[in-house]
Amino acid sequence: METEEFYKCQLTKRHWEIERGEGQSVQVIEGEGVVGYYPTIEKGMNQPFIYESCSPTQHLGSKMSGWFEFRYLEGPKKNQRFKAMIKPFTLGLQCEGPHARLLDDPTFDQWM
Repeated sequence: METEEFYKCQLTKRHWEIERGEGQSVQVIEGEGVVGYYPTIEKGMNQPFIYESCSPTQHLGSKMSGWFEFRYLEGPKKNQRFKAMIKPFTLGLQCEGPHARLLDDPTFDQWM
């Protein structure tokens, strides 16, 4: 298998599909960048770009999947776009037992 050289690129769009429960309709969320940022990714970065976001749900076990779209900023594919696919993952809590719950409003929950 031949590996391609990595060229500097910038995240331009995001696309999420949220399945809130069996038989429920899928919510699609699309937008420019992520949380107001358009991060640049390049080989040898000193710091990774990390962001957090949230999605309100009333169902433990909701599933999300989607993609990020990037644009090459240099190299032979300069200005071409590509998608980085995000495999489905389950939204859940790491605690178990009777104390596992969804937060009514995480902004005002005392532990945050």
